[in-house]
Amino acid sequence: MLHVGHTDCSLGARCRRYTADWKFAAQSAAALAVSLIVSVLAGITLAAILGGPLQFDGFKNPVLSLVLSLVIGAAAGLSTADDAGRRYLIGVAAAAQSCVFPVWVGFALVLGFPDPGTTAARLLTLPLNVCPIGVAACVAYASIGLRRGSARAARRRG
Repeated sequence: MLHVGHTDCSLGARCRRYTADWKFAAQSAAALAVSLIVSVLAGITLAAILGGPLQFDGFKNPVLSLVLSLVIGAAAGLSTADDAGRRYLIGVAAAAQSCVFPVWVGFALVLGFPDPGTTAARLLTLPLNVCPIGVAACVAYASIGLRRGSARAARRRG
């Protein structure tokens, strides 16, 4: 559940253009980095305790992961824009998309990496999961006209 906040971190780091808040973007990027580092460390710890081999084989291909991340990012952007969505569920969806890979890296650091093709595909899939979530959310923000101060202005009008 470490990655449930992952969606908000990804959105904050990438949507600075629409929030115009560099401090928030920096905090979000730092939180995302900490989340990924802790996940790698968790993988290292589990591999050291449990040994191998890693029996999880449910990795999706990179194209499917990219498409799922775009859908999750759009849903996250639309739900955070008016806070009407179920952000927790979207956070879980984002976590399911991306949390497997840093833990896998931790396991692989202890137990050894598979063949170079498999390793490259899995390492490429992590940014293919994380980056499109933020990009799609920014597109969603732009499509509904969300800008910095929009929520405060709407609250004053309402």
